[in-house]
Amino acid sequence: MSSETEAREAHDPCPQCYVGGLKRAVVTFSAVRGGSLILVPDLDALLCDVCGYREFPAHSAEALATLLGRPVNADEVERSAVKRSPADEYMMNQLRKQRQNHK
Repeated sequence: MSSETEAREAHDPCPQCYVGGLKRAVVTFSAVRGGSLILVPDLDALLCDVCGYREFPAHSAEALATLLGRPVNADEVERSAVKRSPADEYMMNQLRKQRQNHK
C-alpha cells in the first residue's frame, strides 16, 4: 500500500460510521453486472473494523478498472460493504451521535 494509504489508516476514523478504525485487509470485491456475479479476490483495502466500509488504494482501484473494463464508481464500492440490519443501523447512528457530541 502507498504511504498515503498507510497514513490514512494510522490517523483517520471510518468515514462512514465515525466509530470504527480503518485497518489493512485483503478483501474480495463483489458486484452484479448484466445479471452476472463478479468476484475479484485478494484486493488490498482499508476495512472498517465496525461497519465493514471498504476503501481501495489506487493500485486496487486500477486493478478493478482493468478487470471490469472501466473505472469503478463509488456506488459499486459501497455495495460491496457489509450490509447491516435495521437494529445495527440504529446502534451505529447512536454511536455516531455520541462521537460527534464529544468532538
